Amino acid sequence: MPLAAFLATVLQSHKAPKRWALGLLNPFPLAISPKGAARETDGAETGFKWYETRCFCDTGIEPAPTCEDTNIIKNAGWDTGKFSPWKYYPVAEDREIVDFSIKAGGADGTGYRFQTGNFHYDKSMWLYQDLTACPGVTLQCSFKWMWDKYYGIAQNDGSTLVPYVRIYQDDDTYAIVSPYPESDADTKRWIESDSFYFTIPASGKTRIWYVASSPQGEWINTSTEPYKSNWVHRTNKLALDSLICYPL
Repeated sequence: MPLAAFLATVLQSHKAPKRWALGLLNPFPLAISPKGAARETDGAETGFKWYETRCFCDTGIEPAPTCEDTNIIKNAGWDTGKFSPWKYYPVAEDREIVDFSIKAGGADGTGYRFQTGNFHYDKSMWLYQDLTACPGVTLQCSFKWMWDKYYGIAQNDGSTLVPYVRIYQDDDTYAIVSPYPESDADTKRWIESDSFYFTIPASGKTRIWYVASSPQGEWINTSTEPYKSNWVHRTNKLALDSLICYPL
């Protein structure tokens, strides 16, 4: 019997237990009282995680705990040392994806971080992960980022382009959060993003994106003489870590 149906049957037939234990081997390690009402185990078992019954929904794949103090985003800080289960678009906005790798040494002493290679105007970064969770659940999230350099590229309309990293949900055109360095003081150090929020749609499935860009051309001629060139290589790098989301 599916877990959602089992829980519904118990809740209709008996007094609701305070919480359930999910075991690694036995999915229903529940003690039964003489009157037939399910109650908590005595805690002697090992390898179990406790969840309140209100935290479950049937996602169509497996019952999903949404209230537990765990991150529904898998490998959110690349702590496995691998990129998976994240994916990336190889070409976005007619620009090639920036080179990247998972490097040792993350924010606040974590094991690993996501690290790009040289990031400039002709490179893009579109990473994503598909999530499955209970419909209607709202999550509060934050992540940590670090740009290597600051660039402010003036535009004809008076605006200035700067390096940025943004979070999008599904195909939304507006970013949920869009942190960026405001000066050189915001480079070469980990900065935590503002908290941002997103809600799981009725389908129980959604996609979260990291999108980043650095506005400078890779090379610039700094010579002030008309017949001489002094080409300077302009580099940048982005590091990401510690994407954490908690259900509200």
